[in-house]
Amino acid sequence: RLKVKQFSDNIYFSFDYEIDEPYDLYFGIYIIITISSIYQRIMMNKGYFVRGGIAHGLNLVDDHLIFSEALIKAVEIEKKATYPRITLHKETVALFTDTINNPFREITSDLLIEDWAKHVFLNPFFNVEEQVKRQNRQITDSDFKKLMKKIAKNIIDLKAEEHSNLFNDTTFRATAHEYIKDNLRNNKLKNQEILEKYIWLENLLNWVEKKRSN
Repeated sequence: RLKVKQFSDNIYFSFDYEIDEPYDLYFGIYIIITISSIYQRIMMNKGYFVRGGIAHGLNLVDDHLIFSEALIKAVEIEKKATYPRITLHKETVALFTDTINNPFREITSDLLIEDWAKHVFLNPFFNVEEQVKRQNRQITDSDFKKLMKKIAKNIIDLKAEEHSNLFNDTTFRATAHEYIKDNLRNNKLKNQEILEKYIWLENLLNWVEKKRSN
C-alpha cells in the first residue's frame, strides 16, 4: 500500500489506509514518518538538507496522475517550513500525537520535535535506523544495511561500506557538523536567507547534542 513517485526535485511517499479504521491510519502515519526520516538521514549524509511536509487526507495515485488533498496540505506546510526540516500538518499532529489509544505514538515520540511556534517536525539527527532495529529485533545489522541499500538504490548511490556512519550517531553528527560549517562559511557574505537556515540547523544539532544553543 506504500507508493513512491519522483518528479523534478521532489519525492512523494503515500500510504493507503482504511478510512474507517483509525489504527490503520496511525500505522500509515508511522510508516511515512519512518521512511521520511531514513530518506532525510541518507540525503543529509550526502550533504543535502531536505525540506518537506507530511499530511493525511484524500489521495488518489496511479501511473499517470496524483490527485491529492494530502499532497496539497503537505506542499503548503513545506513552503512554510522555512528551515531544512520535514514538518507535520497540524491536523495530522492532532490526530497522531493527541490520541491516547494510538499504539505508535510512544515509539515515535523521540523522533518528533515541537518548536516555539508550535510547528512539529522530524528530528533529522535522530537515529531512526537503530529504533527500527530495536522494534524489529529479528533484523541483523547486515540485513538492515542490505535493506537500506535496496531502498536507496534508485535515489542515490548508496554503498553500505561507504555509509557506515549512517548507523553511528557520533560519526553521522560529526559529518553533519562539517557540512553545516561549510555552508555557513560559503554563504556568509552571499545569501542571508540560506545562511539563516544553516544557523538554525547548527543550533538544532547543538540542542540535540545537549550543547549550548539558541
